[in-house]
Amino acid sequence: MRTTWIVACLIIAGCAHEPLAALPPAGVDLSGHWRLNTADSDDPQRLVQSIGDGEPAAMPFSAIGDALQWPGNDLVIKQLGGVVAFTSEGESRVYEPATSSPRRTRGGAHRRSSRTCGWSGRRLIVKVTPDEGPALEARYQESADGRRLIQQITPAGDNSRSLTLIRVWDRVP
Repeated sequence: MRTTWIVACLIIAGCAHEPLAALPPAGVDLSGHWRLNTADSDDPQRLVQSIGDGEPAAMPFSAIGDALQWPGNDLVIKQLGGVVAFTSEGESRVYEPATSSPRRTRGGAHRRSSRTCGWSGRRLIVKVTPDEGPALEARYQESADGRRLIQQITPAGDNSRSLTLIRVWDRVP
């Protein structure tokens, strides 16, 4: 029930469009070691199946693929001011407000995309615009008690939030 309430608040808050700030409000720090809570997160297989069953979808498979795969089950975040570094499965991405793409520290071929980020209140917002397919928006916010990190992935600019993926991480002590 509590997770449902948290998710509902994030969805309602996500409907407002405001300019992104370079810095979060005082006291907001996503830093920590986080482990994916699969029980409280959306099942990506069910989401993919519902898309395949003909449910109207704003995201094609290629666009949601990266969102379902990264970050992985184990995530370390380091934040300094408004700059946030995510490390998961041997790959690091550094998101700095007012830049177009994160710096990556692992080699390999990746889909080309433009990424921007910034802060909307207590939420870090990362917008991904691939060369092909729709833009996506990932919102990261810590729970009020600081024990959970909630990620909400939606098509960017989709006010109806018709297709939303929610992932929840628990803080590792």
